[in-house]
Amino acid sequence: MYGVGGNLPALTNKHWFKTLNKKPNAQPLLVRGWAQKIKQPLNRAVFIIRSHKAQAICLPVIIGYNMAMSNEQAAMPPVFSESYDFEADVRRTASQGYAFASGVFTADICRLMEAEVASLPMEFGDHVKAPINQGKPFQVQQSHERYYDELSSGNVPVAKFVAEALHSRALNLTNEYPELADWSLNEAGYQNYRNNSDMIGVHRDRRNDQLLAVTITITGSAQVLIHEPLGDPDDYRQTRITDQFRTTAGSVMMLRATGLASGEQTLHQVMPPEHGNRLILNLRMRPPVDESGTPKILEQPHSK
Repeated sequence: MYGVGGNLPALTNKHWFKTLNKKPNAQPLLVRGWAQKIKQPLNRAVFIIRSHKAQAICLPVIIGYNMAMSNEQAAMPPVFSESYDFEADVRRTASQGYAFASGVFTADICRLMEAEVASLPMEFGDHVKAPINQGKPFQVQQSHERYYDELSSGNVPVAKFVAEALHSRALNLTNEYPELADWSLNEAGYQNYRNNSDMIGVHRDRRNDQLLAVTITITGSAQVLIHEPLGDPDDYRQTRITDQFRTTAGSVMMLRATGLASGEQTLHQVMPPEHGNRLILNLRMRPPVDESGTPKILEQPHSK
């Protein structure tokens, strides 16, 4: 064990460690749940525990011992590139249903999201053999690993930090889009497209997504295709491709959801990764529920 400063007994609290099956040269870090890079200012304590026999490492735990650094988020890196025009993307999404931009999220914040994914229990979902809505015109095939959680759970603090950064940018648009005053992302969905067999067929996102949906590519690349229906809007078999773009690390796709402008959702398709795997983070606003547990869904223009 080695480190810089800090209180060793406090650092060895077993609840702060998560073991990963990785080679000993991997060095993801955790700050009470916040991932960080190895290079830290000396007002942070850094300890790394390695287990060579198990060919594993314990995610390091970094505890701030400078009382002036009471806010852990103060140590987080910038979320957005300086040139990113968030407002323009929201306007495009409101008017045409979607927007795409590359080079949006910084390499540092992407590394933190990647480290967060490594600590989560991803589950594989195979809906190729058993499609969603099987046998119906809006049947969807998909295959990938995933982990979904509420942003308030404490399990996905990096995703929560990114969601809060997006919310702060959206507040600048409330005069133009008053509905965004109520935009509060509350669900994180990490997905891992493992290889060239993983994908999602033509689909719309869930009908009770609210206002604005954000998908961030953390690593890897793939094509995303935009479709429009040729007749029945709920027949995913009869469509044509109207646009496409190549996702890369740090790119973003926004999708219009119920409550923003017309609320009409966009048909789209996620192709397999071009090389290796592709990690993404979906951030969504899910509807609150009433006393009976029934979701309070905003007016929805689609039947599905």
